[in-house]
Amino acid sequence: MRAALANEISKLLNHKKYIVFMALGVLFSVFWSFLGNMIVKGLALLGGASLFMELGFTPTSSLPLFACVLLPLLIFMGCADLFTAEFADHTIRACLIRPCHRVKLYAAKALAVLAYIAAYLAVILAVGEITGLISGAVNTPGKFFAAIGSYALTLAPLAVMTAFAALVSLVLGSGTLVMFLLILSLLVFAALPILLPFLNGLLFTDYLTWYRLWIGAVPPPGKMVNVTLILIGYGAAFTLGGMIVFERRDV
Repeated sequence: MRAALANEISKLLNHKKYIVFMALGVLFSVFWSFLGNMIVKGLALLGGASLFMELGFTPTSSLPLFACVLLPLLIFMGCADLFTAEFADHTIRACLIRPCHRVKLYAAKALAVLAYIAAYLAVILAVGEITGLISGAVNTPGKFFAAIGSYALTLAPLAVMTAFAALVSLVLGSGTLVMFLLILSLLVFAALPILLPFLNGLLFTDYLTWYRLWIGAVPPPGKMVNVTLILIGYGAAFTLGGMIVFERRDV
């Protein structure tokens, strides 16, 4: 399993676009933390920006953009490359002839995508914190640990997103079609609670920023349990469906 996981991660990183996207994330994190704090300080000297001084241009304040937009797109690309593309060009055969059960191979591919996302989050958090210190942003141990907790908690809904993307990638045979449908589904899931209010809180995409439930004003325990069970339910359903399709799909 570990050898399969290492192999899938290396295949993912052989695509230079993932390194480029991580570099872009680093640049954005530097811009957000450094230039943002410089702007706020300049406005504060003029007697304004009291609200922004309170909130700050912290790594946590930029997390929703990564969690809701960029990282889902990277998950979609990763699943399209490791699942759809390999079945389309039949390179999956090289993986299947190895002494690794199909279920373990499926898990290795999904975990490789998630490992890249975890590394991405760790890098932009570290860069944001270091740049914030260099730019003179006010930070406290409480804010620092809250940022770490927020980024760590974000992995849970992104893991569900990975299972969903892997399932869709296995069902469809074209990488372009997979990307189109996954992006379309993300937009549809975002619009559905607005058009159909009774769906609010029932879709897994509603919890891409669920760290806000745990960091700050904590809601009643019952709500936190319900949200956790919703994510577990979606994750289990998508993972089981993906395993079944991967197990039965012909090469």
